Amino acid sequence: MPKIQQTQEDLEKHLAEQLHFLSASADSYDNGFEAEAKRMAVCLRILLHDNPKSGSVSLLEQLGIKSKTQFYDSAIPSRPGMLNMGASLVVIPAKNNAKAIPFLDDSPPGTSGMVAFDEFWHRPILYAGGRHFTREELVKAVTDQDGGAHVDPALNEEYANLSRNNSFGWTAGANGNPSDPIGIVELASIRQIAHEVLRTLVADYPHKKMPATNSPLVFPRIFFG
Repeated sequence: MPKIQQTQEDLEKHLAEQLHFLSASADSYDNGFEAEAKRMAVCLRILLHDNPKSGSVSLLEQLGIKSKTQFYDSAIPSRPGMLNMGASLVVIPAKNNAKAIPFLDDSPPGTSGMVAFDEFWHRPILYAGGRHFTREELVKAVTDQDGGAHVDPALNEEYANLSRNNSFGWTAGANGNPSDPIGIVELASIRQIAHEVLRTLVADYPHKKMPATNSPLVFPRIFFG
């Protein structure tokens, strides 16, 4: 069956819709529905992911703007040192039953900047269980395996360990006695990636403060040996 090429107007409408979806899902996440990160991941995949093997082309690539766009990068920079557990897009509350928190526009001073797409998409932003995850890898794992666009009967071991078995390795607890694993590191990281993309593509996107917490916060870093 022949196919009809989508027009520039069609593609621009798709872009507006995907940004609306992404913003609405971000608001839903911030209001407490953390699983909404899975729908954010789908929008991110549509906007950003190219797969030459399957012929899949991202919406930004079809619009011809991805390679011309500098992306907002809020990640805490890596630094030389011993290989350690770390995440560069979230903060960790030091309390019982803690969950990772995306820092949105409250990243540490001097950490945010604009970078080319390839650096944004392919640079590691999370280290867990002896494995680095890039933004691309995290988005694809959530969409392709864990309920974003598809539910696989079995998960890749590295992602399963991250999302189910605390391979991230950080714990938190009361009175200086850490015991509880940190939750939703992968979903909080997706929320921060969505924030970065909205900050990149929506000129008047409003300032977003990190959710309030009564706990001391830790900014985990990624170390490279």
